Amino acid sequence: MCNVYERLCEQKDRMKKHYDKTSRKASITYKKVDKVVVRSSNDRYCHKAVVLGKAEEPKSYWIQQDSNSRIVRRNSAQMKPSLTKPDYITRSYIRP
Repeated sequence: MCNVYERLCEQKDRMKKHYDKTSRKASITYKKVDKVVVRSSNDRYCHKAVVLGKAEEPKSYWIQQDSNSRIVRRNSAQMKPSLTKPDYITRSYIRP
């Protein structure tokens, strides 16, 4: 009986290990003036943006895109931390 329990525990650990390899990690929390890249819904390219602040909706942020200076709300699943600097630095935050 003891051997069966140990084998079940080993199997459970193996399953957890394989699940954790492919599971999505928790979303990143961004701060004001963090540099991010955002995938556009119209095309397949990523655009640089700056986080202006947290939105009231869960996991959403107000961002300002470098390409057209628009202020839009995006979910954190649509954003990634940027490895490069944006083309400009945001001077002030105006809520839309």
